[in-house]
Amino acid sequence: MDLESISSESINKEIAYLLGVYLTDGYLGKDNSFSLQVIDKDFAEQTLSCIKKLIPPCIANVYIRTKCVGWSKKQQYCLHAKFSEFADFFRKQTGNKSCVPYVLWDASWQIKKWFIAGIMDGDGYISFNNERIKKNGLQYLPGMYKIGLGKSESGWILDFRLFLQSNGVDVGKIQRTLTKNNIPFINFYFTQHSFIESGLFFTLKRKQNRVKKLIDARSETKGSASHGMKI
Repeated sequence: MDLESISSESINKEIAYLLGVYLTDGYLGKDNSFSLQVIDKDFAEQTLSCIKKLIPPCIANVYIRTKCVGWSKKQQYCLHAKFSEFADFFRKQTGNKSCVPYVLWDASWQIKKWFIAGIMDGDGYISFNNERIKKNGLQYLPGMYKIGLGKSESGWILDFRLFLQSNGVDVGKIQRTLTKNNIPFINFYFTQHSFIESGLFFTLKRKQNRVKKLIDARSETKGSASHGMKI
């Protein structure tokens, strides 16, 4: 693939997804290798699949590594692949992980959704709320799902929020906190309606299954409401 010819019109979903993964959990070494360490096997496999489509000769596999956290052991799914000339392309496009890739701002929405999926698979979440809360300008009632993104404060997450808004995705206000290690942390939520109606998704089954439950619950609510209407 001629990287010099990649434009907003020609970029494919594999590159878009990998750019999102790179900004979150991906790492490029000095030898231009790409590595990833995550807790979801399907996340690692999806990333590997995209790399092999871009670089067919690439020899890489997903392997398991056990990590000790305190007294417990956790399994991580890892991959390490030679990224060749793509490494410099990814560094330049993201300003070394400081901004949304330049090539994506004018890309089609279908391609942008794959980039957003790469981000959400890495640092996004969807959790179930058991109590009434109000955060970041959004109100969540008991039994509602929260869809959001959390990351240590850096240039790309603020740029990413602007990227979402410029594409009509509704997000809540930025919330800044400090981690246990006093590292600035940013968090913001998506409105449920906007996430679903915009066609956004996770490729991780663990997270996407919750989105499906949310969609089903919304459908049931609409169905119940329509049954109560007079024609």
